[in-house]
Amino acid sequence: MVRFYDHAVNIFKIIISEMTENYSRKERERQFRRNDIISVAIKIFAEKGFNHTTLDEIAEISEYGKGTIYNYFDSKEDLYLGIIEKLFSDQLAEMEKLDTEVEDPREYLKKLTYSFVNYCLSNRDEFKLLLRIRLEMFNDNWMVKSVTLKEIHDRIIAIYRNVFIKGMDMGIIRSMDLDALIILYRNLILPYIYNLIFCLPLEKVDMERESEFIVSILFNGILTQKGAEI
Repeated sequence: MVRFYDHAVNIFKIIISEMTENYSRKERERQFRRNDIISVAIKIFAEKGFNHTTLDEIAEISEYGKGTIYNYFDSKEDLYLGIIEKLFSDQLAEMEKLDTEVEDPREYLKKLTYSFVNYCLSNRDEFKLLLRIRLEMFNDNWMVKSVTLKEIHDRIIAIYRNVFIKGMDMGIIRSMDLDALIILYRNLILPYIYNLIFCLPLEKVDMERESEFIVSILFNGILTQKGAEI
């Protein structure tokens, strides 16, 4: 009786294991197809923008039927929002990671700048799409369309605020309008990275040096002590 019970248990474990493996494989395949669609969509959205991109184009280039795309996304807008949420979610994850590792605001901004420069130079399509998103986000009201995106954006801004407030409390950053300071930092980086990517040979770009330069200008400006006294 005991042997029969043990044998039945072993068979049950095998069945469960096979079911789990089949489920895992299907999930991996599903995730692969979803990521494949997103990868193609990023390239097209980056080149043409949301309004001039169609699901038919994405289906043709990704070599998935339009019906397959609808298995993963309800509409072109749903796909675009999913991409925006992913890009901003990845940024938030990096900011939160650094926030647990770095105490000094100057070092935090240096590491964050280096990370962002490295990401943009390594992912040119994503960077081009980020530029488009910045232009389109408020005009097309994407924040209102996605509660998730609004929450991610608010958490990103909250981290920036905490970093700059910490710097002010330490006496290394002048007391000033926080919102203006955050806007300055975020918009100081993007045009400069654009120049690095599209105006210079990438093999000549020293990411460490460029990151230090951006943070140096942010903290020290361009004037020497003598210049500041004039």
